Amino acid sequence: MFRQVTFISIALLAMATLSGCQRQVRPDLERLYMQNNQVDQPPVVVVHGILGGKLRLQDSLTELWYGNLRKLLFSNYAELALDIDPISLEPQPSDLAAYAITDRAAGRDFYGAILETLEAAGGYRFAEPGTGHSGTGRNYYVFVYDWRQDNVVSARKLSRFIDQIRTDYGNPELKVDIVAHSMGGLIAR
Repeated sequence: MFRQVTFISIALLAMATLSGCQRQVRPDLERLYMQNNQVDQPPVVVVHGILGGKLRLQDSLTELWYGNLRKLLFSNYAELALDIDPISLEPQPSDLAAYAITDRAAGRDFYGAILETLEAAGGYRFAEPGTGHSGTGRNYYVFVYDWRQDNVVSARKLSRFIDQIRTDYGNPELKVDIVAHSMGGLIAR
């Protein structure tokens, strides 16, 4: 009897805890952004974490990461492995390329809410480096990298990415705000 009462108590406590976790109070982001309504807000660069960039074959554009739900759950992903040169221990060139940020996988939102918040609440619009800057409005950029590569390689690419944004703005001293997740934070650092 004691064991049954203990189990029921633990189950009720777990349900109460989980129900409390499900309720999320969202801050009033529109008001927050409007309080800081500076026209000259620096551009924002979003950097995903490990596994956060979609990978596809360059020639056929077939997506290999993350693919569909079945593949996500049951594949061994051998096709994602990087071949390593046995002498230099450097990765060999790959026919896979990072092309987009993973916004949703298996019904779960990863970075979509961040991008939607920047647009809806912050008044930012998506921009691509190398397209110039009109001089008005807030822009955000998404740095997509091959998360299988060495972080030093990705950090160098991020540096060139930011340099291109500075060129687009015509300001080599331009500061950018970086929103980074997980390994993206290490790369940005």
